[in-house]
Amino acid sequence: RGGLTPEDLSTYRTAARASYGINHFIGFTRRIDCVVPWEQLYVDMVMDKAHGHTQHQVFAGTESGHVEEKTVKLEGAFDHARKCNRQAMVLLGDPGSGKTTQLQQMLLRVLDERQGPLSLGLPQGTVPVFVSLREFQITEPVLELDALVRRALVATLGGVDEDLAGRLLESPHVLYLLDGLDEIPTAADRKRVARAIMKAQQGRMARHFMLVSSRYAGYVNDKDVQLDNGFLELRLRPLDDAQMERLVHNWHRAVEATEARDHGREESVVVADEKARKLLEQLREPRFKGEDRLVEVARTPLLLTALCLIGRERGELPKNRGALYEECAEILLEEWRRAEKKLEVSLDARVARRVLQPVAHWLHYEEERKFASVHELRTPVSQGLHAAEHIEVEADAFVRSFTSEIGLFAPRGRDLYGFIHLGFQEYLAALHVREQWVQAPTLLDILVDRFGEGWWREVIRLTLEGAEPDLIEMFMRRMAKHHHFVEWSRTKLMTLCLRASNDAWTRPLVDLIRKREPVWQRLPRLWGVGGTDLGARQLAMLQLLSQHVPEAVDGLEDALRGHPVEGVRQWWRTWVQAKGVRQTRTNPISGVELVWIPGGRFVMGSAPDDESAFEEEKPQHEVELEAFWLAKTPVTNAQYGEYLKAKRYAKKPLHWGDQGFDQSQQPVSGISWNDANDYCEWAGLSLPTEAQWEYACR
Repeated sequence: RGGLTPEDLSTYRTAARASYGINHFIGFTRRIDCVVPWEQLYVDMVMDKAHGHTQHQVFAGTESGHVEEKTVKLEGAFDHARKCNRQAMVLLGDPGSGKTTQLQQMLLRVLDERQGPLSLGLPQGTVPVFVSLREFQITEPVLELDALVRRALVATLGGVDEDLAGRLLESPHVLYLLDGLDEIPTAADRKRVARAIMKAQQGRMARHFMLVSSRYAGYVNDKDVQLDNGFLELRLRPLDDAQMERLVHNWHRAVEATEARDHGREESVVVADEKARKLLEQLREPRFKGEDRLVEVARTPLLLTALCLIGRERGELPKNRGALYEECAEILLEEWRRAEKKLEVSLDARVARRVLQPVAHWLHYEEERKFASVHELRTPVSQGLHAAEHIEVEADAFVRSFTSEIGLFAPRGRDLYGFIHLGFQEYLAALHVREQWVQAPTLLDILVDRFGEGWWREVIRLTLEGAEPDLIEMFMRRMAKHHHFVEWSRTKLMTLCLRASNDAWTRPLVDLIRKREPVWQRLPRLWGVGGTDLGARQLAMLQLLSQHVPEAVDGLEDALRGHPVEGVRQWWRTWVQAKGVRQTRTNPISGVELVWIPGGRFVMGSAPDDESAFEEEKPQHEVELEAFWLAKTPVTNAQYGEYLKAKRYAKKPLHWGDQGFDQSQQPVSGISWNDANDYCEWAGLSLPTEAQWEYACR
C-alpha cells in the first residue's frame, strides 16, 4: 500500500489526540466541565518488575539469567523487556490504579513530535495504536488480532478509515496498546481474544511490541485470560509521596485554569498551589498513614482525585471517616450513572447505594471474600432492590451494569464482581447494619461475636461512628456480657469505637457495674469449675470509664464501696485516694511542676490487634506501680537554663541559640540521655521508667 505518508501520520495523530488527549475529571458530571490535556495531569507511576509467573522463569540475554525483582518506570518498561529477550508485557493493576492512563500516555508520547518512540526505548518510526478490548466487535468464528484492531481503530477514531488503519498496522514496528483484557463482556470471548493475542505475538506480530492491561484480580483469577510466558508481567504500585503530591498539585492547577477561563479572570497558580497544600496537609494526618484503610484510598489515583474534589467543595476533608467514604461513593456512583446511560438500569446514586448495602454485608460475612459471581449475587442484589422499592429491575442487569472502571462495583475476574476498594465494602456493610439492626437484631450479634477479628475491625468502627444512641447502647450491652470482654477492653479497636461514638455507651457499663452476681453463679468458680467472672468484667469497665468518662465513676460510690469483689474495692480505694491527694507541686530547685499519679495496676504494651505497634511492645502484661510524681510538661529551655547556670561544666544543648528551638517555654532539645539524667540528679528528680510513662499517659 506504499507505506505511511507524513499526511497519514498527521491525520492519525490528530484523531488520537482528539479521542485520548483530553481528560474529563471524575465527579464533575454536574459541577463543572473541567478538561485538561493528559500531559498536564499525568503522573508517571512505578511498576513492580517480574510479578507473577515471570518471577521464577529464566530468560536468555539477562546478566544473571533471572529477572530482577525491582521496579521500573514507564519509560524503562521496554528496555526491561528487551533485557529479558521479550517485546510483550502485561500491565496489571487494581481498579482505579491508572492502567488506562498509562497506556494512553504511551500512545500520546510516541506520537509526540518532541518525545517520540525513542523516549520509551522503541525504534524510530514505531506506530502506536490504542484499543479498548471491551469495545471489540467479535463476530467471526476464527479471530485474527490485526483484523480486530483494524476494525476498532475505524470505529473509535474519527478520520481513520479502513485503508489508513491497514497502513498503520503494516508499519515496520507497531506498538499495540490493548486495554482491559478482563473487561471483555463474555468469558468465551475473553478466552478467544487472549488466544488471538498470544497467537499474534508468536506469529506475524512477533516483530512488533505489545502491552496488554488487565485488572489484577481479573487476570490472576481467570486462567483462560492469562497470557503465556512470552509476556512479562508488571504491576502498578500505589502512589508514593512524591507522586501523590504531584497529582494533587496538577489537579488543583487544572481546576483553577478552568474556573479562571469560565469566569473571565486571570489564572492563579498561587491560589491552586495553596489549596493543594492544604489538602496535602490533611493527607499527612495519622488516619492516612501506617496500616489505616484510608492509606489505600489516598494512594489510588482514581480515589485520590475524588478526595481532591471533596476537599475543593467542602474546604477540607471530613473528619468522620464514614462521611469520607459516603462522599467518595456518591462521586463514583454518579460517574457510573454517566458512563452507563446505554444500559436499561435507571437508578440514582443514593438508590444504587442502598441496593449495594446488603450486597456488601453478604460479601463481608465470609472472611476474605471480596467478590462473587453473578449467580451468587442474585439473592443479596434482589434483597437490596426490594428494600429500595425497585423490584422491577432484574438483579443480573443491575450487577452487569457496573462494568466501568470508574464505577463503585466492578468486574474482578471471570464473571466475578466486587467493590473497587475493600473500604467501600466495609462502609456499605456498616450502613446495612445501621439501617437494619432493629428489624434484624442478629446483625449486632454478628459484630459482637467478631469483635476480635481483624476482618471486621473497620465494619465495627464505621457502624458505631455517629450511630444512633439506641444502637450503641444495645451493642455495648451485648459486648459487656461477652466472655471475651476483658480481653477486648484492652484493644485499640475498643478505644477507637468509644471515641467514634457518643456517650450512649456509658449507660450499659454503669448498669453492669451496679449488677451483683448471684451466689449460684459464683459457687462453680469457687469450687474451681469455672464460670463467667462478672467482677473481672466490672473492673475492665471501670478502667474504660475512668479513661474516657471519669465523671461517671464518681456516681458509683454506693456500688463500689461495698462491692463483693476485692479487686474492684481496691480499685475504688485507689481512685478515691487519688482524688483526695494534692494534685500538683513544684520542684524547688528546678521550678518543674509535678502532677500526682496514683498507684495501681495496668496492662502495659500494645494490643494484639494494633498492626502499627512494634514487636517489642508486645505481648501485653500486667504491671503494678506505686504512686509517683511526674512532670506536667517536658523540661523547658528556661528550666534547663537554671541547670546550666548552676553546673558550669555542663555542655549546652545541640540547638542552644537556634532561634527555631531556643524560646524560653519551648521544650529543651538536642541533649543526650546522660545530659537528661544529670539534670534530674541536680534537681533531686529522676527520669521516669517506661512503665511509669506509659501508665501516666494511659
